[in-house]
Amino acid sequence: MAVIPKELRLSRAQIRDALDTIPMERILTSVKLTPKQRKFAKMVAQGYSQAQAYLETYGHRGKMKMRPAIQKEIEAYKMAMEAAEIRTPQYLRQLVIQSLVNLVIDETVSAGTRVQAIKALGQITEVAAFTEKRTVEHVLNPEVLKKQITETLRGMSDDVVDVDALLVEVRGGSSPSSSALKSVDI
Repeated sequence: MAVIPKELRLSRAQIRDALDTIPMERILTSVKLTPKQRKFAKMVAQGYSQAQAYLETYGHRGKMKMRPAIQKEIEAYKMAMEAAEIRTPQYLRQLVIQSLVNLVIDETVSAGTRVQAIKALGQITEVAAFTEKRTVEHVLNPEVLKKQITETLRGMSDDVVDVDALLVEVRGGSSPSSSALKSVDI
C-alpha cells in the first residue's frame, strides 16, 4: 500500500465538506442514467411505489422496465438515506440505549458486563438513577448581612455620612432631617 505524504492527507472535516459538495449521484454510481431515471430511482428509494414514482417523473402512467442499473441506483439511494439517518445524534443515542438494554436482558452475558450496562443506563439523563443532586443553602444572620452591607457602602465612597440613615431611606422610611449623603461641590 502506498504511503500518502502528510501534506496531501485530508482531515475528516475536509472529507465531510467535500462529500457535501459532490452530488450524491457521482458518489453512489458509476452507471450512466438519465436524469429522469435517477429521479425515478430516488423516489422509489424514498418509499414511493413504482407507479407513483413513474407518474411523478414522466407525467403519465406507465411501467419502467427495471434494468439492473436502475435497481442498483435504488439500492444505493436506500443505503445513502440509511447512512444519513444513522448520523443523527438522536439515532445514535437511541442505538446506544437499545444496545445497553439488550446487554442487560441477555442472560448469556456475564454478570460483570450486565452490571456495567446497568450503571451506564442509570447515568442517562432521563433515567438519572445514579445522579447525585445537592442543594447548598447559605443563610446569613440578618445582623451579619447588615454589617457586611454597611462596610461595603462605607468602602464605596467617602461621601456616605450616615449609613443607618441611608438604610432607613432605602427601606422606604423617611430619613431624619440630616441627609445620608453630604453635599459635594462640583
